[in-house]
Amino acid sequence: MKVILVGILISLLALNANAGNMYVYKDKGGQVILNNINPSGDFDKFSEKVKVTYYEDTDEGKQEAAYQAQLAKKPAAAIGMTKEQVRNKTNWGEPNDINTTTNKYGTHEQWVYDDYQYLYFDNGKLTTIQQ
Repeated sequence: MKVILVGILISLLALNANAGNMYVYKDKGGQVILNNINPSGDFDKFSEKVKVTYYEDTDEGKQEAAYQAQLAKKPAAAIGMTKEQVRNKTNWGEPNDINTTTNKYGTHEQWVYDDYQYLYFDNGKLTTIQQ
């Protein structure tokens, strides 16, 4: 029984290591020296650690990559924008989730994005940007 559980845990860890994100380490000249590993030790000699999101070589992955590239070209959101402006004209795009609260003062929405980023709307206008 213990052997089976250990095998399952190792399998899950292996699957998790290959999903979604890859870390690339570059030297001061920009040359990639390590990638897709979680190194231990002193890595102060590297100029930067860059999180890279990669997409599978599928039609869906290619569409997502194209969507993300298109978003990156757009400007940031600004206070006072409408929900439609934020969706269509900024680099924020579609939220992962929307939480809505309605009270006597109006309707308030929290738009949830990756990496703990949020946009807050009061009565349809952007009032707060949390990054």
